[in-house]
Amino acid sequence: MNQLSSQPHLVNLVHKSSENGDITFFENDDLKSFYSKRFFWISNVPEGSIRGVHAHRKENQVLVCLKGKVIVSLESVEGKQSEFVLDRESQGLIVPCMHWQEIKFSENCILMVFADREYSEEDYIRDKTTFHEFRSPI
Repeated sequence: MNQLSSQPHLVNLVHKSSENGDITFFENDDLKSFYSKRFFWISNVPEGSIRGVHAHRKENQVLVCLKGKVIVSLESVEGKQSEFVLDRESQGLIVPCMHWQEIKFSENCILMVFADREYSEEDYIRDKTTFHEFRSPI
């Protein structure tokens, strides 16, 4: 089981450049307990389009923008909102479970996602009103 922080945060990935090109490693102290079971990437999304628009009950993710830029808007189940800009392949965003996510894409963007669970439709919360029902009353 992954022991990630319950708060979304950026992590810097090891990135090395030379005359032969660049290489980036998915290794970092914040990621050493993250065991990915699924990888996927999203591309050819029209500029300005929004993807995501869901939360996961149990799945944790790390998002890395390989090309272009994405703006990731998150809302925790407690109602805390945050926004992150991913515009370089040497930075990842840890998105813990139970965070509503909406991702706005730039032109010609490629977003890589590492997930700690295999795909399960039952893990998705696709309706924001349903997501808000998980919020504890104040």
